Amino acid sequence: MNKDDVKRPELKGLVLDGTKDVEQFQNEVLRPILKMQHLLLIAFFSDYLKKRKITFSEVTPKQQQNYIESALSKDIGYKNFQLGIVTGQLSLEEYSFYKKNSSELNKRILQMLKKRLKVSIQEIVK
Repeated sequence: MNKDDVKRPELKGLVLDGTKDVEQFQNEVLRPILKMQHLLLIAFFSDYLKKRKITFSEVTPKQQQNYIESALSKDIGYKNFQLGIVTGQLSLEEYSFYKKNSSELNKRILQMLKKRLKVSIQEIVK
């Protein structure tokens, strides 16, 4: 598939009147990017586990959750790499907003990514 063929999905009904700018950005920009990049994010996490010789399918569900948390909390290099996958999809205008709110938005991206990985464990262990 050509990169030009990939378009951000439109997610309806996530922005209500009175929504904070940061939350609106999360729902209108970040969530669609995470959805669009889902398979790539899963693939990179699977490779992360392989490089560390972690057999994800052989550990308990609680340990699987802990690996996800740890990778995106304690491994600064990996965390920044995953943030780059998301922020690399921003337009110049979106990046300008992101830059002003990067601390808050990075927390939101990582929380959404952790949740996405945790509900996608069956895709990871394939």
